[in-house]
Amino acid sequence: MRLIITEAEKEDILSKYKDNTEDRLLTYLRRNFPVSTVDQPRYNPETDDYKDVKVPFILVDDRVRYVESNKKYLVNKIFTTLEGEFTDVSNDVKRRTIKKYLDMINLTDF
Repeated sequence: MRLIITEAEKEDILSKYKDNTEDRLLTYLRRNFPVSTVDQPRYNPETDDYKDVKVPFILVDDRVRYVESNKKYLVNKIFTTLEGEFTDVSNDVKRRTIKKYLDMINLTDF
């Protein structure tokens, strides 16, 4: 379920990644792990009807993966695919950059 949050809350979430991520890796992730959305009906108990909600998916290892509640799995999956690349970047920074990318996807209004 997607939450509606304010711009200040979005900035607060992304601010925890401010100085410990790698911009080159973030650009690489944006180019090589594309995001797509699918309209999925969600039940709204307040109005007792269904509403189409855009749900983000990411392409990892030639498979489309659900982004919303799958962050820990996706971080590990993407990290293992980047094993031989960006050797000048520490593993902690790689993981933080991947987490930032996934948070950016989740915070985007499609």
